[in-house]
This record gives sequence, structure tokens and C-alpha cells, in this order.
Amino acid sequence: MNAKRIADVVQNLMNNHNFDYIIKQYNNSDYVQHNRNLPDKVTGLVSFMKGFVEDFVAYGYDVKHGMLMEIMWSFILTLL
Repeated sequence: MNAKRIADVVQNLMNNHNFDYIIKQYNNSDYVQHNRNLPDKVTGLVSFMKGFVEDFVAYGYDVKHGMLMEIMWSFILTLL
């Protein structure tokens, strides 16, 4: 798997909040959300994140440890 693609998703979804880009690039997947409180599919995740960042404007995501990258890896595998 390409680490640049993972970084792309993290950066655009979690930090830039570039939701249109995420929909355009990754919406062809059958992403199943692991958190049952959130909707499935990329559109469901983006919808949740849009509301989340409205409530928490300063939200960002910083990968500092290899373990976090592995968690994000498993999260993003279903998008790619």
C-alpha cells in the first residue's frame, strides 16, 4: 500500500477538511465504518466529519507514532 495515499486521506479528511476532494478521490469504495455509531461508506464518514468540524473548528489530526499510522492504515485500506 502506498503511504502517500494514506497521508493524502489523513491530510485532506482530518486536517484540511477538503471533503469534496475525499468524495471525488475515494467514494468508489465499499468502506465499512468500524465505529457502529458512525455511518458506513465514504459519504457517511464525510457527512459525520463535516458536522464534527463545525462543532470543533480547530480539530486536526497529527500522526506522531508508528502505531497511529498502523491504525490509520487499517482504517484507510477499505478506502483504497
